[in-house]
Amino acid sequence: MLDRWTIGATAVVAVVAVVLNAIGARRATPGMRILCAMRAALAAVYVGWYVWLLMFPADRAGWSRSIAGVNLVAWVVVWISPAWYVLRSRRPPSGIERRR
Repeated sequence: MLDRWTIGATAVVAVVAVVLNAIGARRATPGMRILCAMRAALAAVYVGWYVWLLMFPADRAGWSRSIAGVNLVAWVVVWISPAWYVLRSRRPPSGIERRR
């Protein structure tokens, strides 16, 4: 029972991620819009997978195999890309020297 509750709660949190990132894709700065849109799409995939797991709880091995490749994409979209964007946006524009 706790396991199904945890899976359901995770699906709900993923829905919240879809909604907030979809809003961010419309309202964020231009560089962050694409990242928000990518995160919203990825979260939607996770929602689908968690709903599938709730409907077919016996096939955990198949679920785990199918989501493994997406987890690799998640590392790039959720963890690496936003950090890269922030670091890149903090650099001075090229061609402009720093004042001493």
